[in-house]
Amino acid sequence: MVVRAFVTVSVKEGCFDSFMEALEEALPPIREEPGNLRFDAFISEDQANTVVIFEEWKDHGSITEHLATSHMKRLLARTEGQLVGPAQANHVRPLKGNA
Repeated sequence: MVVRAFVTVSVKEGCFDSFMEALEEALPPIREEPGNLRFDAFISEDQANTVVIFEEWKDHGSITEHLATSHMKRLLARTEGQLVGPAQANHVRPLKGNA
């Protein structure tokens, strides 16, 4: 079953550029993961220092594998202490009739 989520990340003042550099470095290997169907990051125009990521994974196992990859461990280490709080995941499913 495909797993979809919007993940909101609030970055501390003064850390945004460093966070974005680390995230942009991690994007290519994340997108190459076998279970990844989509991983797109967006900068919020409404909330300062906020990034929203839309993720689609083949299944829950793919997410578990994703979190254990060296590039995710590196991303988490590089951005430690830069977030206002934990990332907020909002898992979603399409409405009937959506593609």
